[in-house]
Amino acid sequence: MLNITLDYDVVLDLLSKSNNDTKHCFVRLQKSSICFWIPCCLISLLENQITSNKYGPLVELLNKNVQWLSSLSENWIKIPENSKNKTQAMMSLDAANLQGTTIIWTNNPDFVSIHPDIESGDHELVYSMLAEID
Repeated sequence: MLNITLDYDVVLDLLSKSNNDTKHCFVRLQKSSICFWIPCCLISLLENQITSNKYGPLVELLNKNVQWLSSLSENWIKIPENSKNKTQAMMSLDAANLQGTTIIWTNNPDFVSIHPDIESGDHELVYSMLAEID
């Protein structure tokens, strides 16, 4: 089974009221045995953004079998002091707690995972990981 943790930008694309490639990929991916996760550490960022009329409510994704990924306080301590993006670091550490193969789906080419077992990338990485597992 493949776990896909959704980065902030991917969640916004999926909640967007306009059609986009991310939504198309998500529909295709839902046909496979994948667990999708939204990191709890993104809640405040997402809530501030999705209040505009350009986005649907977050519950739309939760109704499509997307689950919350808990953020563990013990992971905060593991983030190196020199980490440039604490949210990305926290996401990668939280994602590492999931059983099975886990990746972070992001459209941000500058995303940095601080956990050696957690890769991040766009839909091309997602499709290649899915091909390896199937």
